[in-house]
Amino acid sequence: MTYPLTGKPAVIFSTPIREFAILSLGDRGNSVNQLQPQLKLLGYYKNEITGIYGNPTADAVDQFPKKYLGLPVGGSVDFTTK
Repeated sequence: MTYPLTGKPAVIFSTPIREFAILSLGDRGNSVNQLQPQLKLLGYYKNEITGIYGNPTADAVDQFPKKYLGLPVGGSVDFTTK
């Protein structure tokens, strides 16, 4: 799916808002397991899917918002970035 205003890929996550937590360096688990393949699909993450939010994941997240106007840069995933 592409975002109609920009024509760029749109990523849709299935995690309900009430379950969302900010993801950052050192986090592990299901949310990271969902994030890494999405970043890989978009070409930002080149490593194995580990479920560990390490430096490669933080670097990929940091690169992602630079392409999309108005998203904060910082290596963590907040509600806006997600």
